Amino acid sequence: MSQLTTLNSATFFGETAETAARASLRKYKRHPHHSLLILQVFPTQNDAFAFKALHPHLPLCVFPFEDDPKNPGRRKYLVSSISDFWNRYRNMTRAERHYYELIETGAPCHLYFDIEYTVSLNPSLDGNAAFKAFQNFVIERFKKICDVEYSQIRIIDLTSSTDTKFSRHLILKAPGIAFRNNYDVGQFVSHLVSDLTVLYNQFVELRQHNAHSCQSRLDLNAPSEIDANLMSAFVFEKDGVVRLFVDMGVYTRSRNFRLWKSSKLLKDTELVASPGCDIKEDEQGFRDTLVSYVETGSKLLIYTANKCNRLIANGANESSTVLSLASSDILWKSTNTGQMDYSEQSFPALERFLISAIKSINPSSKVPFIQKTMYMSELNQVWFKISNNRYCHNIGREHQSNGVYYVFDLATFVYFQRCHDPDCRHYRSKELPYPIELHPFIDTNVFMDDDTDSIADDVLIQAVESDSTQFWG
Repeated sequence: MSQLTTLNSATFFGETAETAARASLRKYKRHPHHSLLILQVFPTQNDAFAFKALHPHLPLCVFPFEDDPKNPGRRKYLVSSISDFWNRYRNMTRAERHYYELIETGAPCHLYFDIEYTVSLNPSLDGNAAFKAFQNFVIERFKKICDVEYSQIRIIDLTSSTDTKFSRHLILKAPGIAFRNNYDVGQFVSHLVSDLTVLYNQFVELRQHNAHSCQSRLDLNAPSEIDANLMSAFVFEKDGVVRLFVDMGVYTRSRNFRLWKSSKLLKDTELVASPGCDIKEDEQGFRDTLVSYVETGSKLLIYTANKCNRLIANGANESSTVLSLASSDILWKSTNTGQMDYSEQSFPALERFLISAIKSINPSSKVPFIQKTMYMSELNQVWFKISNNRYCHNIGREHQSNGVYYVFDLATFVYFQRCHDPDCRHYRSKELPYPIELHPFIDTNVFMDDDTDSIADDVLIQAVESDSTQFWG
């Protein structure tokens, strides 16, 4: 494994903490994709997850792969950043590429489908026409929940079809929007499949009986003309059962999804772009093909009970009907809300820094202290509820009754103040940087001496930069 190069904390703090933090933050935003030089292979998925968990501040992901012809079902697990993986992957020979994307449980991802059927069981089926009709049907639904135009949706259409099997991967990406996790994607797809099944049953009824005599028994909301190409997406299986050609098994825990340009071990057919799907042969093109590559600040769609609501990942959407991050009293009152995963942990370095900052802003005879600390794993944030000091930046004084809390963003190294007062419920103060050395998940044992400030700056970027997304860390 390549070693991370690091810097001495004294070198970094030659400047004031605030100046250095601002400088590093500028570099962090300026270089979204920087090599971390990590390529570590593990024999099991759990080992890979354990290594990734030891480095939560780094944008690492897991790529399963097969390389043993004697054990074609056995996979190993490569942990790396997207950039480092792509630099390795693009130079592999075709015979070496048997890689998969691991869609992690609970991680945000985009809408995706695995579509397949056996050609010999459906000899007269025009698979391309059925696929196109299905794609259009899905996009119409997807447009509505994302509130975007058709032209804004990025369509990734990959194929590994052969003479014996029709096989496509369809990935749909709306700008700045993703699903909360692949379970929610599965809920959306399940609802869609259910609606299509009802439509298919009506289609079969229309074909078997006189359309006029059956009209009264049909769903009044059903279209007067049903697309025959869309209905041909219902295919025969080996047991004679007819089902939609969508594989519903790909929305389970920690699912492996074959990578663009990869083939299965001992197979020759690569997963490549379908005709009409343009994918650039570069790192950004590779990122476009990843289901779980989600950019920072993307809105998260929460799909439950046939209802879809939107949540801003960075907490900017206070109008969310699922959870308003500004209206968060319920989270402070109970550890059993069932609405967002979090844990009560201690972050002493950040706590000392925050108390000192509060004292300097609003000196008082009362000594402020941290009443409650919560780590919001989905947001990669630490929230501190403050007691003995209700100073609010929005009104420039303390509130009489309602308190304030501070949010530390662990992905962008900034913190800001929010408020429980109804009049300030939607207020979010200006972002301020905090010293990177205070980051709770950066191991200070990896720092080493370096006498050159310019080298330290470059190394700092390597140590803390993200792949333009907080969801790969």
